[in-house]
Amino acid sequence: MPGPSPFPPHTPLGAWWSQRPPAAGAAVMATGIVSVALHLTDHELLSRIALALAGIAWIALAAAFAVRLLWDRGRDGGRRPRRRAR
Repeated sequence: MPGPSPFPPHTPLGAWWSQRPPAAGAAVMATGIVSVALHLTDHELLSRIALALAGIAWIALAAAFAVRLLWDRGRDGGRRPRRRAR
């Protein structure tokens, strides 16, 4: 389940963020695997296209992760969880 969006839900970016599935990284990995398979079967142009798509998707997911990390940091006031006494 996706977390809360730092973007307004009525914007296109907010709509994309709220509908992004938790396993979106699997699609990036699968695209990379297809790129390698195409390379091994000497389909270089298709391999490079798939690699470019995987790279773009990876950058988008990494950026979304970074934004969520920075946005969620402020929600708890920067407090760290307390350690239990032994």
